[in-house]
Amino acid sequence: MRKMGTATEEDLKGFQQLLNAVLDDPDTVPAMVCGHPEWLECVNNSAETVLHWLAVEGHVEGIKLLHRLGSAIPPFALTHALQAGHVETVDLLLTLGGSFGNIDPLKEICNPLWQFTPAKQKQLLACLEAHGYKV
Repeated sequence: MRKMGTATEEDLKGFQQLLNAVLDDPDTVPAMVCGHPEWLECVNNSAETVLHWLAVEGHVEGIKLLHRLGSAIPPFALTHALQAGHVETVDLLLTLGGSFGNIDPLKEICNPLWQFTPAKQKQLLACLEAHGYKV
C-alpha cells in the first residue's frame, strides 16, 4: 500500500485523466484504460486510486465501470465508504468482493465521530447483515 504524499507526477496525471473521464465522459473510459491500464492503479496524494476516490464520494456507476475494466478494490475503500455513510456503495463493494480487513464495521457504524442518524445506522447494519455479518 502506498503512503500518503508519495504520488509521482505520472501517478497524478493518470489519476486525474481517468477520474475526469469517469466523471465527465464515461463512454471514453474503456478505450482509455485499454491504452493506459496502469491508470487503474495510479494514486492521488491521499494514496487513493480512482476507484477508492469514487467509493469515498459514493459514485456507484463509476465504481462498476472501473471494476468491470479490472480495477481492484483498494483495502480501505470499503471502510471509507462506510464511514461516509454510503449504503449503496458499501453494498456494491461487498458484492464485488471488497473486504474490511481487520476493521470492525460494526464499531465504525457506532462510532460517534461519523454522526450517523439512527436511520442511517439501521440502513448500514441491514446492509452488513444482508452480506452475512452478525449484527
